[in-house]
Amino acid sequence: MDRNSDKTIILATTRRRENFGTRLDGYLTALNNFVHANEEVVLFYPIHPNPNVLKSMESCIAQSTRIVLLEPVEYPDFLYSTRSANLIVSDSGDIREEAARVSVRHY
Repeated sequence: MDRNSDKTIILATTRRRENFGTRLDGYLTALNNFVHANEEVVLFYPIHPNPNVLKSMESCIAQSTRIVLLEPVEYPDFLYSTRSANLIVSDSGDIREEAARVSVRHY
């Protein structure tokens, strides 16, 4: 992941239980559609190990060289990833705080 590349790098995470099911499916489908509609975008997504997240990932994310699904990452590696992203999309307040700390746009 390189913030200085010619691609716009999005780092996305999901993990909140209240978002599992239809809400998570909609979130992932929207990310998938956005990446496929924008050639300059690459999505990095460290997958949360919860089976509910894995199930939604399998049904909502289409194969693409611009969608990179990652194994769960350790905290220091995740912090490095936040600094490399152009945009962070997450349902986690803690992650949004980290994004603000490293001056990355977040939603």
